[in-house]
Amino acid sequence: KGNSLHLHPWPKVIESYINPKLEQAFANATNIIQGILSARDKMQTGIRWPLQEVILIINDDKISGSVQQLEDMIKLQTNVKEIKFLKALPGLKLQVKPDFKKIGPDFGKNANNIVTKLVLKSPESILDHLQKDGKYPLTIDKETFNIVKEHIIVERTVPEPYTEAETRSGFVYLNKQTTPALEAEGFARELMRRIQNLRKKSGLQKTDSIALCIQMDQDMLDQLSKYETPITEKVGASEIDFETQTPAQKYHTESEEKIKGKKFGIYLSKSK
Repeated sequence: KGNSLHLHPWPKVIESYINPKLEQAFANATNIIQGILSARDKMQTGIRWPLQEVILIINDDKISGSVQQLEDMIKLQTNVKEIKFLKALPGLKLQVKPDFKKIGPDFGKNANNIVTKLVLKSPESILDHLQKDGKYPLTIDKETFNIVKEHIIVERTVPEPYTEAETRSGFVYLNKQTTPALEAEGFARELMRRIQNLRKKSGLQKTDSIALCIQMDQDMLDQLSKYETPITEKVGASEIDFETQTPAQKYHTESEEKIKGKKFGIYLSKSK
């Protein structure tokens, strides 16, 4: 029997193992993942429910390239089927309003003229300058005033069916439209979670196989029949039955579950 880990010396850093580009790529990908999860929170859609598409608006080509390298990881972590990279979201409407509470103290007697001129300028042009230069130069009677982000209020009208979330590198737009196939996958994932919880409550060990029966209506049975094998493998079932009626066989543990308004009966026993 070896010595305790706590008695070993602290490992030395091997500089050749460090890959700064890969670390930065993971940092960028993590930021995008957080943005997508934030959009999910706004939609009140849990991570187990798959979504078809997310659109990423990233203006920095280096960041966009590093994120694309880890696209599969992002899709896996956020349960999204497809990632699209665009320069702008079609249909997005931007409105830039002067914030007089900030402009007034900063520009004094020129504030009214600045507000009047600013509302006539293109929102896209103002925001583009702010993103690239950190300021928007507004010229009035040969005098230039630098407008910064604190001087404006940006209102964004996002087209359906997208939900927006901001990241350090841009914006993510999550498509909240779903399909019967996506819904079926979500129900299957949620059922797996409920069955795993029921296993724990029953005192079963991870190595224990179970006999499993899931009772549901005919519509759900038609949708979930193709997930019989994934469910069997995930929950450690040696046998599984999908039924529309309460099973005649007696099981050790029974539970009635409701998922998105649909009722399910879960019945399981330790396999002999």
